[in-house]
Amino acid sequence: MIAGYLDTLRAANRNARLVLSISVIMGFTIDGGIYAAILNLYILRLNFGPEFVGQISSAANLIFAFGSLAAGWLGSRYGDRRIMIVGLSLAT
Repeated sequence: MIAGYLDTLRAANRNARLVLSISVIMGFTIDGGIYAAILNLYILRLNFGPEFVGQISSAANLIFAFGSLAAGWLGSRYGDRRIMIVGLSLAT
């Protein structure tokens, strides 16, 4: 199973491998990794309940979903590369 996955990964072009690599790194750091765990612990430490932690997490996921829809529309209208550069510059 892993050998087939690695063969598929090797056959992919450079851009696909870069996107996958960046997605893995971002997944471990910002989107769902250490950031989410620390934020949840911080909110609990501020004496909010677990329900509030769930509301914050749900709101963040909804914002991400709607932002992704908007980014897809903008990318198809103005070009993917241009929108990714604008998004990256806004994020940093």
